[in-house]
Amino acid sequence: MSFIEFLGFIISIFAMVFLFIRKTMENRRRRLHPEEFEQEHEEEERAVEELLASLNIHLEPQPQHKSPSPPQAKLSPTKMQKIKETTQAVTPSNKFTFQLHEYHSIQKRSSSRGYRLIHQVGSPQDIIVFHEILGPPKGLKP
Repeated sequence: MSFIEFLGFIISIFAMVFLFIRKTMENRRRRLHPEEFEQEHEEEERAVEELLASLNIHLEPQPQHKSPSPPQAKLSPTKMQKIKETTQAVTPSNKFTFQLHEYHSIQKRSSSRGYRLIHQVGSPQDIIVFHEILGPPKGLKP
């Protein structure tokens, strides 16, 4: 291990410790002063909404503190019956892997976030902007 590698290792360890302490302090402050944290959170949301409004991007308000549910897929009644039968027949040892596999099979049928973003865009200029943001860097383009 050279001196440069050792120095990089030491710096990364210090950065991890610093970030851990900062997160712990923030969580402690959040527990001790929840009203201040809530006020800061509302200010950040307001700033994000103003930024999106200035970019002409309109998002529907989402309910607060609700965990996202897995996407619902449209399955035929026979497939739903098969899923119910296999779910009941699954033993506890491999139940998690089966549910994970089922979730990924449903995920493959839904459209990607990028696909939905491009199809919700109104003008061709916005599509070009999204292409520049989401596309590969100019240094990697042929």
